[in-house]
Amino acid sequence: MQTISEVAKKSGLGRTSIYKALAQDSQPRFDTIQKIVSALGYKFFGAYLSDLGRVHSFAGLATPITACVYAMALGFMGIGTVIFFIKHRHLVPSSNRILVRVTTGLGIVSGLGYVAISITPWDLFPALHLTTVFT
Repeated sequence: MQTISEVAKKSGLGRTSIYKALAQDSQPRFDTIQKIVSALGYKFFGAYLSDLGRVHSFAGLATPITACVYAMALGFMGIGTVIFFIKHRHLVPSSNRILVRVTTGLGIVSGLGYVAISITPWDLFPALHLTTVFT
């Protein structure tokens, strides 16, 4: 656990700025929040979506409801992506059959990838999760 002084030093912000950002009725700027979370070691632009699907929080608390909602939403998005790319051939001129087949195939693979990511939370299956993310 870091103190406010340590976070202030790492983030380049003053202690007063951090206290104001953390106040209940504050509306801090995005760059302030980004500096604070970066100082705490969180990569905001790195693993944001994968963190939403975790079954356990970084504090060790169980988060089954958020993990389930995330998995269902990402799974539905994947299914929707597959359906869209199966039907999208009607949007592309028929003279480009190769383009239609390539985009349909890539779209279906992307949609199935979303589904695979949704059922492999990275805190339970890190290797499999990374495989599905980067495939």
